[in-house]
Amino acid sequence: GNLRPDNSSAIIALQRSTAAPLELKRRGFYLMMEETVRSMLDIMSVDYGVREVVYSDSSGEQKETTFDFKTVQDLMFSLFVEVGQSPYFSEYAQMSTIDNLFSNGIITDAVDYLEAIPNSRLKGKNKLIKQLKLRRSAEQ
Repeated sequence: GNLRPDNSSAIIALQRSTAAPLELKRRGFYLMMEETVRSMLDIMSVDYGVREVVYSDSSGEQKETTFDFKTVQDLMFSLFVEVGQSPYFSEYAQMSTIDNLFSNGIITDAVDYLEAIPNSRLKGKNKLIKQLKLRRSAEQ
């Protein structure tokens, strides 16, 4: 906190050093989620038995079949549960996509653009949207 980063490499180094303590907590959380999924599957394999299951195939047609949940136990040894951040749904990726759509003219309405912005990225967003809608209705 007391450093004055004057160049980009100093900023990156400072950012990485402050993120290091959080990495241990993040890894612990991911491990807990993996173990939770494994525990739930283990409970299902023991308690559920044979049940009717409804699913949708690739064409969207719903099908019904029976499934023996005991077979899940055979998969437990080869099961890999991946837990982590999803870059497709991060706020940064969402903002980048929205900005590109607006700058390329795909989104042309300012209200639509503002409504797509996550609330945590723009304080007073709802007030701004209301003002734009009032101005639009006054012009008509």
